[in-house]
Amino acid sequence: MRSTKTTLRNLPYRLVLRFGRRFNLRGVKLVIVGQNKQKAELLREKMDSALNLIQANSPKFWGRVQKFIPNILIFGAHPYYAVYISEVMLCDIDEKYAASETTEPASLAMTLIHEATHGYLEQRGLAYEEKQRARIEHICVGAEAAFASRIPGSDNLVREAQSRFNYSAEHWTDEAFIQRDLDQIKSLGAPRWLQRLAAYLHNRRTRRAVRREETGGAALDREGK
Repeated sequence: MRSTKTTLRNLPYRLVLRFGRRFNLRGVKLVIVGQNKQKAELLREKMDSALNLIQANSPKFWGRVQKFIPNILIFGAHPYYAVYISEVMLCDIDEKYAASETTEPASLAMTLIHEATHGYLEQRGLAYEEKQRARIEHICVGAEAAFASRIPGSDNLVREAQSRFNYSAEHWTDEAFIQRDLDQIKSLGAPRWLQRLAAYLHNRRTRRAVRREETGGAALDREGK
């Protein structure tokens, strides 16, 4: 899913990577937050199986995972299965998704490949900007499908990946991302003052985006200093 480079926003990730429950899996650091020892061990085993699938079936994608997501976090205070955090080279996976009985190691492996591909594309200069976001996501889904096709008896996994090609371009707009974040805050039972603050920041960001389009970026320069 999406990536971010904002240093302040990523400070909690840096702290979690340093102080969370850590495991070393095949040279990749796994950090699990907020789980007891038994559940953390189950998640560790599941993630190790996912990494093993990648390592055994695709040297190309295994190298991509090692290079671009050497840090994997199972936490996920966001409305996505996973997100890629480029500044700390991290894949943050939603705990409910990772722990679900319906999420097999192969599906986790595909998720990791998807997020590692975000890092690969970013290194090649393809920034995660709104105008090319749908294209980037299609490339990442294509990587998932390519990997799934290497696993014996994987027709269902290939179909699972290909179904994600059906998202419209509007699904990847800034407006859609912000609305999903607002819905997530509400679903978590956040107090009304926090919901109102999030809505205010959303509206403010929208107004700034409109002014930026109207002035060719001058508004961003003035307000962004």
